[in-house]
Amino acid sequence: MTLLLDAKHDLVKMGFRDAATGLSRRVIVLHKEDKPLGAIARVLRRDYRVDEFDDSDVAARSASIGHVRAVFVDMDLAVHSGLRLLRQLPRKQYGRPPILLVGRAGDPRVSLARTQEMADTILEWPCPAGKLLGQVWRLLDKGIESYWLELPQIQQEILFQTRKMLAGTVKKATRGEEVLWETIAASSESMVQAVDSGDMAALLQSLKISNQLQFVHAIQVATNMTVFGQALGFSHGDLQTLAQAGLMHDLGMNVLPQELTNKPDSLSLNERDRIRRHPLITAKLLQPIADIPPEILDVAMNHHEQLDGGGYPHGKKGMEIDNISLICAMADAHAALTSRRPHRAALKPDDAFEMMWQQAGKRFDHAYLHRFEEVMRDLGG
Repeated sequence: MTLLLDAKHDLVKMGFRDAATGLSRRVIVLHKEDKPLGAIARVLRRDYRVDEFDDSDVAARSASIGHVRAVFVDMDLAVHSGLRLLRQLPRKQYGRPPILLVGRAGDPRVSLARTQEMADTILEWPCPAGKLLGQVWRLLDKGIESYWLELPQIQQEILFQTRKMLAGTVKKATRGEEVLWETIAASSESMVQAVDSGDMAALLQSLKISNQLQFVHAIQVATNMTVFGQALGFSHGDLQTLAQAGLMHDLGMNVLPQELTNKPDSLSLNERDRIRRHPLITAKLLQPIADIPPEILDVAMNHHEQLDGGGYPHGKKGMEIDNISLICAMADAHAALTSRRPHRAALKPDDAFEMMWQQAGKRFDHAYLHRFEEVMRDLGG
């Protein structure tokens, strides 16, 4: 047993396994250097141990050694093709790692791979980098749920219930179907109960390993707001409002295309303008919901407004911005800065708060930010 534990520790220390979950952090990317999978590999290197190859036989030998989290394959290579690697990997029923294949539309080799189920996901060029990265992250998240099932029951409820609620809300709202506010309120109640239990560290740690960015961000912001409200002595009902506002504040981001929200490069001015429309989109999705508290709509619209009037979408300032939106602005910024994004790695808490303090008085209220930092530090971030 000691030898097994030592071996696991060594794998974690060398970067082959995640310390919290024990999941493999090693991925294999088979590609030509000038193809989009190369850009994806550069993004993955921030959080995974990436082995890159341009030769199918060498990649196959590497895949046969140790545990591999996922394999990403470009069909077009300088020598042989990605099909050669796919034929050397185990079949799905024999425990192969998740595989994503990219290739040209109409390529008979891609059709063969699809027919014989050689890959879990197959994308055809041309494919926007953001869409490709979204599919890569989806495959990497396979196996994380088994770790979530080891968390305390109340934290499991937050993760699984909230993910189902968010997906259902977006789907129904975009179709113009009825969304029941009680469903959203039930998720917020679980979060308030978890905050009352005083142990949110494990939940927040579990989110760091997930690549479901919008889902993760919603829970992080809701948690930050609820914990902060508890520190300020808010009532149970007000804590529920904070949790609800945090879960719903960025709902509109879920309907923007993946090639925009997951773009691994810097956004153009036009793309930034499209992103900045998400408060308006969120409000449009939420307004038809019967019984939705007005505070939730205010936060959806105002959490990117700034005290100095330099925010969006309406350039509100000072007392025109409600207090819950000011709290959400801090929670939103902290969660975003301390989490990885397609175009950058996660910042350390010290660096995140340094950036936030540069916006004190302009975007954030001084007194709120001082107390918020204290609370987040106690929470571990």
